[in-house]
Amino acid sequence: MDLPPVEPITYQMLEEVSQITQTPVLGLYLILQVEGGTTGECVPRKYNSDCGPFQVNTMHFDELHSEFGLTRHNIVSSTKGNALAAGAILNRKLKICIKRNYDWFGRIACYHNFNAPHRDRYRKRLIEHAKLILTDEQLARYFVK
Repeated sequence: MDLPPVEPITYQMLEEVSQITQTPVLGLYLILQVEGGTTGECVPRKYNSDCGPFQVNTMHFDELHSEFGLTRHNIVSSTKGNALAAGAILNRKLKICIKRNYDWFGRIACYHNFNAPHRDRYRKRLIEHAKLILTDEQLARYFVK
């Protein structure tokens, strides 16, 4: 069976998703690096699954469909659909975490979990990936609360 080619995730796509979802493009990029999922695949977890490049959890599917019209197929099989779903989730979680005393990385880590131990581990992973692309001076700006 011939399958259609998978649309690559490009900087332009992340920029567009960032604008649509009102989220930082660097945040989306770092989440993508940490999550590292595959378009068209879902990884089973204890109670649900994480799907696509951004590992969007199936617990969000109903609200993503009702709020944004994203279907399971959009989220699992389309790189852009998966990125839009991730951006929508990040936007929602940033609105909560921006009110807390977290630095930028801590806020972005809310994408993964609000729970401190899980969020802190994820924050460290975001920073590891940021260190690969940012200078020390650039990186320092993101630690301000």
